[in-house]
Amino acid sequence: HSVGGAAALACVIILGPRKGRFDGGGQLSPREESELKPHSLPLAAMGTFILWLGWYGFNAGSTFDFSPDSVGKIVLNTSLAGCASAWAVIVWRWRNNAGRVDLSTILNGILGGLVGITASSDVVEPFQSLFIGIVSGVIVILGVDLLSNIKIDDAVGAIPVHCFCGIWGGLATGVFAYGDKIHFVTQLLGSFLIPLWSFIVVFVVLKGLDYRFGIRVSPEK
Repeated sequence: HSVGGAAALACVIILGPRKGRFDGGGQLSPREESELKPHSLPLAAMGTFILWLGWYGFNAGSTFDFSPDSVGKIVLNTSLAGCASAWAVIVWRWRNNAGRVDLSTILNGILGGLVGITASSDVVEPFQSLFIGIVSGVIVILGVDLLSNIKIDDAVGAIPVHCFCGIWGGLATGVFAYGDKIHFVTQLLGSFLIPLWSFIVVFVVLKGLDYRFGIRVSPEK
């Protein structure tokens, strides 16, 4: 997840924001409200729940101990993290947005929780998966706001969900699964160096393609 999220970050930095995205100085401009709004929230919700269903397959299917107890624990932790992250997003937005919560943010919150628990779903306890999910939800909210403030246009919230929550999931594995300094340092290095490598490689390659061919169409096109 963090590899793909870091690659997405490199792409949107080089590509730049959609035309009109930040006309309002980082807030939703009138043009954004009318032309850049999500195409279909029902389809987005359906896609999220299809992904959630698939998550049980690749989380439970990735364990080396394919026993009923192990698979059951993975499924439970995956469910709890997704629900806890959605809950955190709802509470955060409700308290800080005058009681208004948008569906797209909740959907990204669910995905953030699922990403956050992926690395450790077989080695943490259910109460720990709840905490991982809650932190993932907060990371999604803060990540979306951060990117908006620095005018990086992530149209679907992929960077907070996959890059930021992916890094958190790697760190959480070192904290909760083993609890010793060696494992935490190992997870710390891997969780940051792997997405950093992905970002650098994609940035260099895409920058070269942009210089040679151009990757953004003109306004006329």
